[in-house]
Amino acid sequence: MQTPNRSLLISVGVVLASLAGVGIAEAIAAGPKPDATSTTTAPSTTIVETTIPATTVVQAVLPTVALVMTAEVVDGDTINMSDGSTVRLIGIDTPERGQCGFEESSAALFQLIVGQSITLVPGARDDVDRYGRLLRYVEANGVDVDLKMIESGHAIARYDGRDGYGVHLRQDAYVAADDLTPSTNACAAAPVAVVPVAVVPLAVLPLAVVRVVTPPTAVYYQNCTEVRAAGAAPIHAGDPGWQTKFDRDGDGIGCE
Repeated sequence: MQTPNRSLLISVGVVLASLAGVGIAEAIAAGPKPDATSTTTAPSTTIVETTIPATTVVQAVLPTVALVMTAEVVDGDTINMSDGSTVRLIGIDTPERGQCGFEESSAALFQLIVGQSITLVPGARDDVDRYGRLLRYVEANGVDVDLKMIESGHAIARYDGRDGYGVHLRQDAYVAADDLTPSTNACAAAPVAVVPVAVVPLAVLPLAVVRVVTPPTAVYYQNCTEVRAAGAAPIHAGDPGWQTKFDRDGDGIGCE
């Protein structure tokens, strides 16, 4: 019996080994076959690896600004939104209820935003204030409402890096506008009541003869010699300086 060629045997062995290796690899990749009573759950790591990270999902769903509808003006720097939130405009301050300028500043904000779709833009150091109100810039049709309130004189630049509330993104522009704009919130002088003066025609009075009575000057004559020296002789009863002693016969005429 002839001995097989050694090189052929080696070649066949290599081929068989290769085929066996492929089969083993496929078997390992396929894993064990489940029987009728068992179930197989994919490892949790596989699910995590195939799920979009949570941060990516949040960034894709929530925008940095939100479009909402205004609902109500509280005052010149605060609005209530239709979703129930309250927004405090960043970097400005207007008069409170009962202060001079309250009605005017509230009306100015009303004209700028109420009934429009507005954009709320964050930009303050804090997201909310101590009252739970959202701190936001308000833009209506691309117009900075906060800045417009300052430029109209109905608001002042406040609650920023100068008074302990942190620098906000638009602070420099707001402060510059405030420096150039006089406030319109000063109390107006109380109007002076004008009382109409009734025009009364002058009465036409008849001319009257008015006699001016001059008080008599005290005159004293020691005797008839003085009466005569004064040119008052004869002196009559009732004349200045009259004395009964000048009328010796009692006829009412003295120093005859």
